[in-house]
Amino acid sequence: MNYKVSMFNYVLNCEDGSLRMYNSLTGLDSLMIVGKSAKESVLSVLADTDSVESVPARIKEALIQRGYLVSDNKDEDYAVRLKMLETIYNEKYLNLIIMPTEQCNFRCKYCYETFEKGKMHQSIQEAIVKYVRNNILNYTGLSVAWFGGEPLMALDVIEYLSENFIKICKAAKRQYVSGITTNGYDLTPEVFQRLYKLKVLDYQITLDGFKTQHDSQRVLANGRGTFDKITENLIQIKNIRTVGVTFAIRTNFTKSIVENIDEYLKFS
Repeated sequence: MNYKVSMFNYVLNCEDGSLRMYNSLTGLDSLMIVGKSAKESVLSVLADTDSVESVPARIKEALIQRGYLVSDNKDEDYAVRLKMLETIYNEKYLNLIIMPTEQCNFRCKYCYETFEKGKMHQSIQEAIVKYVRNNILNYTGLSVAWFGGEPLMALDVIEYLSENFIKICKAAKRQYVSGITTNGYDLTPEVFQRLYKLKVLDYQITLDGFKTQHDSQRVLANGRGTFDKITENLIQIKNIRTVGVTFAIRTNFTKSIVENIDEYLKFS
């Protein structure tokens, strides 16, 4: 079989002479470290200047298995569209992304939001509850992603809707799963425990590098840094006994972060 180089490859040259590689179509399963001995041959293959046969068999197999090399007849544009459609039209779960507020306590330097709308009106909350109640039997479960703005600025909305969703799913004998994307500033241990009781189990929180890097980008509305408060919350939450909770740390990479990537990965 003939192979071509994937259009979704990302390769980082590190100071120790190794490579850090990632394929955004394959995802986390693609993460790969290439040592000095194989570096040049791998780069030549990925630059499409050398044949795939020029690398050792084990490396060739890894490049294919992890999506860096794909068959000549694979349409990667189609593969991306298909993956998007599968996500949008998953028929097993009723998937809702809910913004309880568009307001935010941060003013990140790269943010595009206008913060025009405030907390979700009660009538909208009632309409969402009614929609779920009327449609839940068409699905095997309900999945809710809390988003914003900063959703924890409308914790009462999250609590009201979550309590209703849990009751509806219990009565209909359907599963309920929930996650939240939050800046983490107001995610105190007390707030976390309230969310945990409401079955909010998946968390995505952004740290833009170490303190100096993070606080130069992710600041409060008054301009003050946020790194210390976020990390304090996370450390305290880590000591709370829970089951099934996952935390993902998201990072907006800058040149400074990339230059210290190994140290940052150990930290995060």
